[in-house]
Amino acid sequence: MSWDPNDISLDVLQNIEQGLVAVYRSDAGLTDGRVMLSLGKAKAAIKQRFGYGKGLDVRPDSPAEAAIIERMVAIGMERIGTGTGEAMTLDAYVKCLDKVARSVDTHRAYGIRGYYEFIKDYVG
Repeated sequence: MSWDPNDISLDVLQNIEQGLVAVYRSDAGLTDGRVMLSLGKAKAAIKQRFGYGKGLDVRPDSPAEAAIIERMVAIGMERIGTGTGEAMTLDAYVKCLDKVARSVDTHRAYGIRGYYEFIKDYVG
């Protein structure tokens, strides 16, 4: 994905990050590792909404994981097939989730909540 300011995925990435920060703030014990697992389940859950990935496990293991999955699916349902100009596809949304997951993975090297510490000042 590009960083073109007209790219609709930038807004989606920001929505994803805002959702994650809200869950981090509501659960002081939430770790970056758990967020990565939750994003994986969220990818499976959004695919299932569109008829794919039927055999994938999306059952949350904690309230925080359930909140992340619910938020990520809600964002996807709002954005997939809609938007100005070119509509966002399921594949494009999954790529957004992957991009955020890579960022979480990168920043967890700075502590168990490294991603949260990095992103919290950039999103509301």
